[in-house]
Order: sequence, then structure tokens, then C-alpha cells
Amino acid sequence: LIPGSLNEVILNKLYSYEKDKLYKIFYDTGKEIALKFKVYFPDLPSLLNIINILIRFFPLKKLDLIKTEEKRGTINRLILVGAGQSIVTTNCVLSFIKGFFETYGAVIIKEIVNLGLIDIEFKY
Repeated sequence: LIPGSLNEVILNKLYSYEKDKLYKIFYDTGKEIALKFKVYFPDLPSLLNIINILIRFFPLKKLDLIKTEEKRGTINRLILVGAGQSIVTTNCVLSFIKGFFETYGAVIIKEIVNLGLIDIEFKY
């Protein structure tokens, strides 16, 4: 295991040199991991049903998944608290999620990102 503080130092250093490449690495990794998950969970709803089990493997303080019915259809909201100790690492996590969701055909329709907080609305 790598201490979170070491991750922060490394990612922030890389960000200062190659911001776009850093985020692309996380985006591409999200896509790669999603392809592996699709072997066992062919669609996003089946994966989201076990999200509370999967979250135990990540150092997050809180994860909420909320579904709401609106005129524009079902809107899903994912709230992550503790997703990084800097805005750089929080955006790395967001890039990973974007790649992961894209592979499952989900579309992010709204995103709010703050230090350690990711709040996204998406449809699939």
C-alpha cells in the first residue's frame, strides 16, 4: 500500500508538469477497469447495486448514490466525500469516474468538484 500523502506529493508534482496527461492517465485507467468489471457486471445498474460493498476498497469517507425521477427521465447522483486531499487528486478521481462511466455508456450531465468532494449527476 502507498500512503495517501505520498500519492498527493507525486500527483501534485506530475500535475505541475503534465496536467492534461495526468488526467488522461486516470481517464484511460477508468475505461480499462470498467472493461474488466463488465465481464462480471454487464450493465451499470447491476454494478451500482453492489456499490456499498465495492466502496470498502477505497479510502472514501462517504459515498451516496441517489436516484430521482424527473421529466427528463431518471437522474442518478453520485456524491463522494474524501476523494483526495488536494484539488488535483480530486480531479484525478473525477477523470477516472468519467472514463469508467463512459465505458458503461453513462453520460455525466452535471458535475461539482471541490477539495475532496465530487458531486455528479448522470444518466445511463
